[in-house]
Amino acid sequence: MENVKGKRLLLLGGIAHAMEIVRAAQEMGVVVYVTDYYEMSPAKTIADKAVRVSTTDVEALTKFCRDEKIDGVITGFIDSMLPYCEKTCTRMGLPFWGTQEQIEVCIHKGLFKDACRRYGVPLAKEYSLEHDGTGLIRNEVLEEIKYPVIVKPVDNSGSRGVYVCRNERELEENFRSALSFSKSKQVLVEQCLTGQHVNMYYTLSNGEIYLSAMADRYVDYLDGKSAPLPVCLIHPSRYLEDYLAETDEKIKSMFRGLGMRDGVAFVQGFRCDDGQFVIYEMGYRLNGGGTYSLIEACSGYNQLKMLIRFSLTGQMGETEALRQGSAKFERLAVNYVLSVSGGEIDQIRGLDRIRQMDCVCNVIQVRFPGDSISGKGGSAQVIAYVLLVVDDKKALASALDEIKEHVQVTDRDGNDLQVVPFDVSVIPE
Repeated sequence: MENVKGKRLLLLGGIAHAMEIVRAAQEMGVVVYVTDYYEMSPAKTIADKAVRVSTTDVEALTKFCRDEKIDGVITGFIDSMLPYCEKTCTRMGLPFWGTQEQIEVCIHKGLFKDACRRYGVPLAKEYSLEHDGTGLIRNEVLEEIKYPVIVKPVDNSGSRGVYVCRNERELEENFRSALSFSKSKQVLVEQCLTGQHVNMYYTLSNGEIYLSAMADRYVDYLDGKSAPLPVCLIHPSRYLEDYLAETDEKIKSMFRGLGMRDGVAFVQGFRCDDGQFVIYEMGYRLNGGGTYSLIEACSGYNQLKMLIRFSLTGQMGETEALRQGSAKFERLAVNYVLSVSGGEIDQIRGLDRIRQMDCVCNVIQVRFPGDSISGKGGSAQVIAYVLLVVDDKKALASALDEIKEHVQVTDRDGNDLQVVPFDVSVIPE
């Protein structure tokens, strides 16, 4: 395996999440440059060199890479950065895990659903509604809708512009709002599913595809209108064997058909009450929850470091670890999503104490003092992701109690911003 020590990596986008990429690359001996149009963004504060070149200016990025003799370009966590990263790598002749076409399929929900249909991946029922760019136009399809439904922009991520609609009035109102989040002014309306949210995480290496993890995703539905708030993800999923038997090969066939050979990908869906799996989204990038930390703790390889290695050498590596690894984790691997109610953050206490807990393998902080929590649902309320591995539900309950004891988030007036709890009793035996 080629040594990456001393190589130069340019990271597009200095968001708080990206600090994970900087730290991992530096642990590998890589010199990390971070660029975006901000004077100072979170990842720049720990980079070897902070750069102020717009991540959307491919010409300027290419010139910078040539001038600085950059060995690889990477981005993570944000769909909108992928096309610019791919274009820059293509112009420079540097490795990138996805093609322009593959990225478009993963970002554009309509193209993704078309791909799913081609390869028999199960989807939710969709309603094709007419609109004039500002709102719905009444037609016969509108009369046939069975509520509740989900309305969402076809070309956005992070649950932005996603709403649950329980009647026609809510659909008309939220349709207009969802349109405002779509660059292409296209919106999907799908049947609202009931059952267990599930997330699947894949690693691709030289054409081989591995299911690295599968989680049951527990959410808080809040007001029943906003995108659900993720609260806790438990690996392995209790539906893992069923997924392997029924849906895993369909997903892999779709990846192969799209020509996906390297990188990491995730797929989100439902195990519906009728026992069927339904898929509604995928990403061809690192997921924001830091699942790579749990995979490393349980299977011995780190997806993040593999992606860094690929960006510098064109090889994912860790072939033997991938072959020996399994999504059938022997212990409970948990992503507890620390979220709070709305307000402007003044202080966050206790995260350092949590990092010292024996069962905790990573804490990814994404909000800091001075940040304002104004959105609701999705990732808008998330403060940090706590990744931990425990033996059983009892041990998890004890760990969550300890986390609750240590963590305190307050606003400028000293008021507590209530942390969203997770009750382990909802996990079936």
